[in-house]
Formats: sequence, structure tokens, C-alpha cells
Amino acid sequence: MPLSLAQLRQFVALAEAGSVGGAARALGVSQPAATKSLRALESQLGVALIRRTARGTELTKHGHTFLLRARSACREIERGQAELADAVKQASGPIVLGASPAAAAALLPGPLKLLRRHSPVEIRIIEGMPMATLPRVRDESLDFALGPSLRAPL
Repeated sequence: MPLSLAQLRQFVALAEAGSVGGAARALGVSQPAATKSLRALESQLGVALIRRTARGTELTKHGHTFLLRARSACREIERGQAELADAVKQASGPIVLGASPAAAAALLPGPLKLLRRHSPVEIRIIEGMPMATLPRVRDESLDFALGPSLRAPL
């Protein structure tokens, strides 16, 4: 059975708090749940990660070794979540469409009406001929352009 992110986070919290109770409070879980998670993690890894002391817990040699990787894995997951949130935020911005006046008048009203009915996305239309809009698609200030095809490349 693969390790879970919750197990890794609980182990890192335990190492930082110095006790199962402190880790449980930091994570908002019960102490028995934190203990059960730690035991399952140790069972899956086949080694003891902590030893109990009069002052709480301390990491074993294996615990110190594993802590480096557990912290790294947690940070990578957090980075991935942050990057994904940023990407979603950017993707949910307005769609900026360049269109020739003829295309804007003849081709866009029906599809735009349908899109607006089914999606809350904001759409901005910049009118212009392909000579003006295509370079803006390349520099990403327009998402796409609609207009007559060009006979000569830009």
C-alpha cells in the first residue's frame, strides 16, 4: 500500500512538535488518529521512526533519514498545488479574441451567445485585420484571432 500525503504530513508535524499530541493539535486531528497514522507508516516502511521518551518523542536514525524525504515530498506537493491554483486562476481570466470586422459581425454573435449562456467566462473582442491581430496572438496578448486567410505570410 502506498504512503499517503496525510501520513507524511503527520510525520513531519510530529518531528517538528516533538510529541504525538503536539503534532495532533497542529494538524487538528485526535491524538489516537495521529498515533494510528504513525504506526501504519512505520509498519509500511518496516522500521521504527520514533522512540518515546520522558519528554515526548525523538526520531530514530531511520526517522531522521526519512524526515528529509518526507519534508521534501510535502513541499513538492504544496508547490504543485500552488502552481495548479495559479494556472487555474490564469486560465479563468478573460478570453481575448481578435477578429476582423466582417468576422465579428457575421460569425461571432451566435457562438458567443451560446458560450455566454453556458459559461461565466468573460470574452473581450478586439477588432482588427489579420495583419494587426496575428502578431498579437504570437505575443500572447490575444488568445486567438478570426478573420480572412492571408495569401502572404506575415
